Formats: sequence, structure tokens, C-alpha cells
Amino acid sequence: MPLMTPEQIDRLVASIQFGRDCMADKKIEFDRTAEFAPGEQVLPPEARQMLHESGRLLGKAHQALTEIRQWCEAYPTTVFTPLSREQLGEAAIVLGEAGIDIGALHAEWARHLLDGIGKIAREALDETTEDGTAGG
Repeated sequence: MPLMTPEQIDRLVASIQFGRDCMADKKIEFDRTAEFAPGEQVLPPEARQMLHESGRLLGKAHQALTEIRQWCEAYPTTVFTPLSREQLGEAAIVLGEAGIDIGALHAEWARHLLDGIGKIAREALDETTEDGTAGG
């Protein structure tokens, strides 16, 4: 089932707001003490399914962002002291003497990080597109 369209969300929000306004204006009576029978649902099944699916997708997005944040916090400066410009310059000289370009080394590290972060994002997005619910 696809996610709710913006129009469907607008209609749902308008319906909820209308219900609140009606209760506030006493246009309709609502028994706040009433209990629903087991299995009785307030929302139509389609709306419940859309809300459930939206919540599931939001959970997947939250999980992926949490993993990405963990990647970003993997090398704290309290443990791995940042190098100064002078130290980076010296490292470039030493690496150059060994036939290694520091720019290529930086690119290799950047690719490693982006590959890891990209993998997390792709897995989260691929899971949502496999069942046809979202993604792109």
C-alpha cells in the first residue's frame, strides 16, 4: 500500500480538526467515558494501514539515521587528536617520499566513509521499495 498522499494527509488532518472543532463548539456530543469493544476501530482500515506503514517507514529512517550518526561519531577528537596543518604537511612529504599521494589517501578514506554511509541509506531505502511502499 502506498504512503498517504499530501491530499490524503490534508483530508485526514482536516477531518480531525473538524471533529475537534465540533466537540469544542458542542455541535456534536462525544461520550468521553465510552469504551470501544475489543476489535472495534475508530479509524477506517485503510487509514489504520496507512498510519501503520508510515510509522514503520519512519522507524526505518530513524534506524538508518542513528547508524549514520554512529559512523560520524566513530573517531572522537577526545581519542584521536586532530592533526595540525603543519603535521598534515609533514605527512604529505613523508608519504610523497614513499610514492603515495596524500590526496589519493584522503580520497580513499572519503570513499570508505561514503560507501559505509551509502550502504546504510541504500539498505533502508531498498527495504521500503521492495514492498512498493516508498523510496525512489
